[in-house]
Amino acid sequence: MHPLVHGDYPPVMRKNVGSRLPSFTAEELKRVLGSFDFVGFNHYGAAYVKADLSKLDQKLRDFMGDAAVKYDTMPFLNSKNQLLFGSKMGLMSSTAWSMRKMLEHLQVKYKNPVVMIHENGKFY
Repeated sequence: MHPLVHGDYPPVMRKNVGSRLPSFTAEELKRVLGSFDFVGFNHYGAAYVKADLSKLDQKLRDFMGDAAVKYDTMPFLNSKNQLLFGSKMGLMSSTAWSMRKMLEHLQVKYKNPVVMIHENGKFY
């Protein structure tokens, strides 16, 4: 969303990803900025994370490393790396507060775009 609304990636993303993050040309920026009609939103729950800046020291990184966080539990997985469903989702649970928080974030950070909630709720 950040490039679509603000014209570039968030500063923390630029810092964490560095030269691996592509830059926009002036023409691309002109095309990207404001180029959406609505935000499509799928919400299933919240996962608890803690900052783990040591991940930024890894030589080879992926999305998880660039996020520089440690999950209390991996989303959608239990300690045996099995998918979680329904009431067994543990820390990854469907919560109204987390959806409300995300909608407030979109409103404040991204100038209150039109939002369509496509999916939400627990897995069954």
